[in-house]
Amino acid sequence: LHAVRIRAKKCRYLLDGYTHSHSQRASEWLKRLQDCLGQLHDIAQARRWVHERSNWALRQHLRAQLRAQARHLRTDLEQLRRSRPSFIL
Repeated sequence: LHAVRIRAKKCRYLLDGYTHSHSQRASEWLKRLQDCLGQLHDIAQARRWVHERSNWALRQHLRAQLRAQARHLRTDLEQLRRSRPSFIL
């Protein structure tokens, strides 16, 4: 996911130089995608950190919260996929 996020970032920066309405819509969509992927990456890193550095009870509590956040973000990603501009494959 992190690599996809970096590619979305590069595409968005490339499109920012154009003034066409399609490029602006695509740039906005890519920004939302980039943000969502970044948050999912942060959650994955946090889950790893929690697993390595916390006791069992705290780990269970934090992992449940992180799972819920990840589920919400996956729903956001699905909505982004459905709402992508038609000219983005």
